[in-house]
Order: sequence, then C-alpha cells, then structure tokens
Amino acid sequence: LKNKSLILNSNRINKLVFIGSFKIALSKHGSYVYRYKLIKELLKYSNLFELYGFGWNTTPLPFDIVGIAFIIKFKWLRKIAKFFMKSFFSPLGNFPIADSKYNTLCKYNFSLAIEPTISNFNSICEKIFDPMLVGTIPIYFGQKLNYIPKDTYIRVNKNTSAKDIIYIIKNLSEDKKKEYRKNIYNFLISKEADRYRYSNFANKIVDAI
Repeated sequence: LKNKSLILNSNRINKLVFIGSFKIALSKHGSYVYRYKLIKELLKYSNLFELYGFGWNTTPLPFDIVGIAFIIKFKWLRKIAKFFMKSFFSPLGNFPIADSKYNTLCKYNFSLAIEPTISNFNSICEKIFDPMLVGTIPIYFGQKLNYIPKDTYIRVNKNTSAKDIIYIIKNLSEDKKKEYRKNIYNFLISKEADRYRYSNFANKIVDAI
C-alpha cells in the first residue's frame, strides 16, 4: 500500500533490465543455459537492454556437476574444466553492479524474471515478485503460476528469442504498460497474494513445529 505511487509510476526507461551474477548449471531442470544464451543475444540490443551483475567477465564452473568440489580443489583440474566451459559459455564482459536491486529495477519498464529451475515441484522464488514490488513488468520464464494473474506479467519460454522480447518492449503501448502496473498493484494488495507473504510462511513453520 505504501508503494502505490512507486508501483504505478509510468516515468521509466523503456528498456529491459536483468540483475544477476553469471552462474551455470547443466541440469535439464535448470534455466541457466537458456538464461546465458538469451542474455548473450539481448546484449546485441544495447539501446533496449541493460545488464547488472558480478562475474560476466569470466566463465564459471557448473555448480551442479558431480565432483565439482574435487575439481575446484585442484588447480590443474580447475584450469581444464574452465578451458572446456569457455568454449561453450564465453565471458560477456564487464557490467555495473546494482547498489540496490529495487532502486535499479524501478527505473525500468521491464525486467527479466527467470526461475533457476523448472521441475515437477513447481516451486517459485522471488524472481517474479521483486520487479512487481516496484512496478516493473516481469518478463517471466519459469513454472506454471496457478495463483498469479496472467495479466501481471509477460510469459516467455525456451522458444522465445531475444528478438521476440525486444519486439514486445518496442511495441507495447503506454496504456498497456499502465494496465499491467495497475494489475500488479491490485494483485499485490489482494488476498490471492497472501499465500506468498513472509507472514504466511512463518505461520506454516510455527504450525508445523
């Protein structure tokens, strides 16, 4: 309720933003490979996309492979693994670090919201909510959302290209963006959103104990 004017504010940069560090996981349930390829392509549209985060100037090792702790322990193994990974996931460059996630998000019309995993558990993280809390429209890649209204975010999937997303950013009308923000605000103050609040999870834990 206190953030109403911020959420509904339409004085924003008409760009897509992503805030996140460079990580890689190779599991078929992970989104990291798709995320890397998508961001690599989006960087070609520097007039409509901005990236913030650590580590994009070096290739990380996949954190989900068997024996990763063993590989990291030995320098020569780490070098071999890095050399191999670099041929598939080359560094993308140096990018600024957001001093505040929310203060950065609120400047933009759109934000990439990508779940780290997509699985039968259908769990969701904070990815879709962080942009909503400041009125930035989430462009969401992730789980099936049963309780979040479809008119509060823009869904993408593995077949969605950077070009498709850029087309949305360039062509979505100001009235439509205002409508999205109004829908976001109405959802956030609704009883439907209660299931995602900290208090709800805290009560579940207390009840379980």
